[in-house]
Amino acid sequence: MRNPKESTDVPVSRGDAFRQADQGRNIHDVVDTIELQYTLPSFRAYKKAVLADLDLRPDSAVADLGSGLGHDVLAIGATIGPTGSCVGVDLSARLVELARARVPDGLTNVSFTVGSADDLDLEESSLDAVKADRLLMHLDEPSRVLAEAYRVLRPGGRMALVEPDCGTVTITSAVRAATRRFTDAWCDGFRHGWIGRDLPRMARQAGFRDVALSGHLVTAEGFAAVDALLDVSRTVARLEPQPASLTTWLATLQDGAAPDPITATVTMFHITARR
Repeated sequence: MRNPKESTDVPVSRGDAFRQADQGRNIHDVVDTIELQYTLPSFRAYKKAVLADLDLRPDSAVADLGSGLGHDVLAIGATIGPTGSCVGVDLSARLVELARARVPDGLTNVSFTVGSADDLDLEESSLDAVKADRLLMHLDEPSRVLAEAYRVLRPGGRMALVEPDCGTVTITSAVRAATRRFTDAWCDGFRHGWIGRDLPRMARQAGFRDVALSGHLVTAEGFAAVDALLDVSRTVARLEPQPASLTTWLATLQDGAAPDPITATVTMFHITARR
């Protein structure tokens, strides 16, 4: 895995890397980020909870929107059995290629396709469940994805959405002004950094019923993990002009001599709803 702090010239934001995954070196940042997240126990725990809330059964037809490297598609495929189906949809041709290469022999009920989550090549009322995780935050018009999910779900079909609310990011630092400067910059690197808190309203406006909201806390400990999760070093490097106070703040986070490792958290907002 590449060092998450490596960059050439001015580093792009994490949001820009995901929106333009197939351009330049962005695919390396995206893959590294996804793989790092799966090393965090809190991340794997929320993933498990989200899949459980889809209430999947044998024969279920499922779509995972913004499927990335395909981790969730493979987990869904193993759950629904050989007579079910799960398609992963991602706008990145590179990610779809990598996801297809990861499908184990014998798992024939999953597939991956390059496509837009707001214009699905799926028939109306054809699915039992739709999932999207950390996708809407990157899109210009996230409400269109909910409209498409509503269209392709059967009556009674279940939707699960997960988005971080980047306004909930915490880092253990006593220097509040610099910490706020970082968290604001991190949040503003995404199209919709506060979208987590808007999910219930968006689902109801799209026509969904039985909307339920829950939350999951993703945590990282130690500077290496915090830096990889929140892109701290590269976010600071993007700020122009870079204030001396923020440079000092970053140096204190990197200080391995501190008595306690730094920790960081972000809250994932998770909703389930029915068509």
